[in-house]
Amino acid sequence: MPSIVGTDDDRPPRGFGVEGTSVHGAGIRGLTASTEFGASGVLGEATAASGQTVGVVGHSTESPIGTGTVGIGNATGGYFETNGKTGARVGVYGIGFDVGVSGRSKLEAQGEFGEGGIGVYGENDLDRGIGVRGQAMGDAGVGVSGSSSHGIGVRGHSTDGSGVYGASDRGPGIHGVGQLAGRFEGPVEADGNLTVIGTATVDVLEITGGADLAELFAIDRGGVDVGTVVSIDPHHEGQLKVSDAEGDRGVAGVVVADPGIVLGADRRVGAWPIALAGRAPCKADARDRPIVPGDLLTTGALPGHAIAVAPGAQVQGAILGKALTGLGAGTGHVVVLLALG
Repeated sequence: MPSIVGTDDDRPPRGFGVEGTSVHGAGIRGLTASTEFGASGVLGEATAASGQTVGVVGHSTESPIGTGTVGIGNATGGYFETNGKTGARVGVYGIGFDVGVSGRSKLEAQGEFGEGGIGVYGENDLDRGIGVRGQAMGDAGVGVSGSSSHGIGVRGHSTDGSGVYGASDRGPGIHGVGQLAGRFEGPVEADGNLTVIGTATVDVLEITGGADLAELFAIDRGGVDVGTVVSIDPHHEGQLKVSDAEGDRGVAGVVVADPGIVLGADRRVGAWPIALAGRAPCKADARDRPIVPGDLLTTGALPGHAIAVAPGAQVQGAILGKALTGLGAGTGHVVVLLALG
């Protein structure tokens, strides 16, 4: 049986099952020698249907490290349970100028991830419940804070869900600061855009989207769409134009829609991604001679179209690349393996 039992019957302004106040020591201290689960040194129970009902309240004015409620045990220092079906349903609720709830474990951590002693442990049996939740109202406040000299400040573990979950309406869901702000051992998946401010270093980079490398360029005239062959514009430095001459030594690449890699992505709005290497579909003109896979391609007189290089033609410096697909007659598209030269 509990050493102390407190029950609240909803007397205004706030119901308290047990209340203890201390200037220097413990407001309430309870001890039980029972080994059965659920045996309590101090048990506080609030049964009011509404209002700010509290089972146990601890208050301390000691400075600098006074503690309102202290729990010490060989297994569990304090155990708090909520059975309510409505409202916040919070097992432990702490309010403090610096720290609302603080936990400390003296058990030496073991294992790779510091299994063993746990300062604060929260458990929830509901499908969408929360074991430990922290909330900060101030602009610079911290909802949950963990600190460690050599181990792990905050550790989350889940068998089927997320070990640690962070969400924010306007800021970062999870924010890490340090010489190494974050470390992941295993695959990492990002469902959205990934922005790196600094240098990204990888051993292997696999791209599952486009099969080309592109750079953003401004194009001086209209009539530009995906597959258009473009050349350097001699009248506008740093810009390109739609190719419109056969064997143009200023050939620069092909306009693409979804390149695998984009260079210069921070340039002016309205620039077009131009494939410079890799493979890409391009407009082709086979009215004079068919295009077969393996043919060298160059610019044609039809604006924005490539043609097969005629046998014996001198087109050094005007090569767009090699055709990977063919076009028997008329105009259409072929896939080109870009190899400017």
